[in-house]
Amino acid sequence: MRVVELWLHDLPSHVAEAEQAIKRANSAILEERDNKALVHELWSYHARVLAIQHRFMEAAARYMDLPHADMYAAVYAIISPPSAQRTSMLTRLAQRASAWPFAQTLHHAAEGRFLRPADLEALAPFLGGVPVQPDVFVEHNVCVALSFFSSVPLTQLTRLVGLDAHEHGVQACEAAVARLLSQGVLPTDTCWIDQVTQAVYLDAPDAETDREARISACLQALDAAHARLSA
Repeated sequence: MRVVELWLHDLPSHVAEAEQAIKRANSAILEERDNKALVHELWSYHARVLAIQHRFMEAAARYMDLPHADMYAAVYAIISPPSAQRTSMLTRLAQRASAWPFAQTLHHAAEGRFLRPADLEALAPFLGGVPVQPDVFVEHNVCVALSFFSSVPLTQLTRLVGLDAHEHGVQACEAAVARLLSQGVLPTDTCWIDQVTQAVYLDAPDAETDREARISACLQALDAAHARLSA
């Protein structure tokens, strides 16, 4: 345990060493499994390592195993990518959060509402120095935005999820949708990205509307090509 503690003092530069030390401690602690204080100390170290590795959902689950650590479980569940496990955990934790400083952010996450930079600021004091990217809520916001549409242009979706100021915002938004599809968070049978219309569809679009949109997109592409050739 002392070795684990020493490595933790120098995170994240020695996170791999800390993880290995925790694995060894897990094996050794079997003889002390009745020592709840020692076991819980090791679990808290493990949760911190998981958080540093950006394995946020695993960190949240580990904090849920600890007494009086629900608030930290909520913090890491909020910044985790969308999943059924995350939704279930957020729903449970939201019922206990009335006095927590970031209770509003937790309720927004649990209720499927947009999360903004101010929400990340509310969580910052409880992250323990764990670095988190400003776009950590993009996938959550994609799921929220797509719940309102049967189809949405990628440019509009980019604005809704907060990537409009990003240098390659549309590409980043498209990549987020693609990740959610590959992970099964968005249903691949009813949701897809149409490269011709540059839009995301959720359910089969009206055939005539879809045909007209494709024709319009093709004509715009031809006009742009003609303009380049004439320049």
